[in-house]
Amino acid sequence: MALTSADFNLDGKADLAVANRGENTVSLLLGFGTGIFLLATVVDVGNTPQQIASADLNGDSKADLAVGNVNSSNVSVLIGVGDGTFEPPVNYAVGSPVNSIAISDFNNDAHLDLAAGSNSGGVATQWMSSTKRSLSIYTKRPTL
Repeated sequence: MALTSADFNLDGKADLAVANRGENTVSLLLGFGTGIFLLATVVDVGNTPQQIASADLNGDSKADLAVGNVNSSNVSVLIGVGDGTFEPPVNYAVGSPVNSIAISDFNNDAHLDLAAGSNSGGVATQWMSSTKRSLSIYTKRPTL
């Protein structure tokens, strides 16, 4: 199980998203700001979600989710609507099991980027984010 926290419904209170590895889902728990959460809503993602991260990937000031799926060798990206719900996931193939994901501005263009890594063959795949909600795929093999 992996989890991340963000304000998914824009109420100023922390919410949780949990990657459920054995169920191929993500559970969304909206927080009251008191340590109590609403019952989870569940969203289907890829096979064996192992990693999860939240950030505003498309520049609309709403938290989005990226989920690294081991057995389907892809990353599910869920765009946040801002009311605690998400658009259906879009899956981006990595080509090998996803063991890690990271979100940062890797190319210094003031837009967040998404990277996925795999233990198989040392593959690192980056998706460069843009405000147009598109992700361009760049595959790099790290040199040691």
